[in-house]
Amino acid sequence: MTIETTQAQSAATILQRSVCVTLFCSYLGNNRKVALDAVKDAMHGTETLDEGAVKATKKLVDQKALRGPNGVISRAKAYLRSRAVQSHRVFGERTYLLAIGLVSEVDARLREFVTELDVEARFAAAQYAAEREKQRVKLGPLFCEGNYLNAEQVAAEWSIDWNYVSFAAPERLEAVDRALFEASKAKWDTKLGDAYHEVRLVLRQAALKIAREFSERLQPGPDGRLRTVKAGGLLEEALDFLNTLKLRDITDDSDLLDELAPLRAALAGVEASDLNEPGAVRDQVLAVATEAIGALGALVEEGGRRAVSLGGRLE
Repeated sequence: MTIETTQAQSAATILQRSVCVTLFCSYLGNNRKVALDAVKDAMHGTETLDEGAVKATKKLVDQKALRGPNGVISRAKAYLRSRAVQSHRVFGERTYLLAIGLVSEVDARLREFVTELDVEARFAAAQYAAEREKQRVKLGPLFCEGNYLNAEQVAAEWSIDWNYVSFAAPERLEAVDRALFEASKAKWDTKLGDAYHEVRLVLRQAALKIAREFSERLQPGPDGRLRTVKAGGLLEEALDFLNTLKLRDITDDSDLLDELAPLRAALAGVEASDLNEPGAVRDQVLAVATEAIGALGALVEEGGRRAVSLGGRLE
């Protein structure tokens, strides 16, 4: 099978099984530049500052006051990463490949995040005036009233939005210039082929990371004491990855599924408390995860070579 045939098949797979999602998030800006003259004045002119070597910024309010809405956006991004596969290297920043079967679930959850963000943004906006007054004292002569927005403006600064990008090839060129159309379509098919291998590589890297973290976490520390697995942490993330992998794997990566089968079986029905006690469960998961590292590492290396051979960009 030639590389060209493989690219064409890869492109068809991406077109048939996924959509490209672009996520846009905005935040309330909390940093402002401070003129060095103002810094000098605040220091009563006792120091010499080189404008080419020093840049000064200030916080408008304590960053903790913005954790509510900022946290919602962080969780929304983390959720999308848990369901889609980042395709930044192929389609640009903020882009993800999402399996068709997950579109409805993801769209509904993102809408929930928008509602949560509205609540948190309004709460932060209601507290903003009080936070501004606290910062007035902390900043002293560097405080500037003009840097601050009113409550309504503050609430509007946070947002989550997304759209679905079409994968359609540039067919309209065909009627204008057949040669140009063929060249453009070949380039587009190659990009879709790169996306196919990018999906494989990203999921393989995620699986390898999980195996390594289990192996490290379940081995005794330098002092011989057992490390613990926190509830809501590594175990839950691993189970979520394993449980959604078949839907997310739009490339039918049977090699990856085969290598993860023992780990999936070892984690079936396991809770964090089971891993925090010495015994058969902990030993079994440790052994399986450690053994998986080599095979998953080989898959990652293979996926990386393949992506490069087909024009993918690895960082």
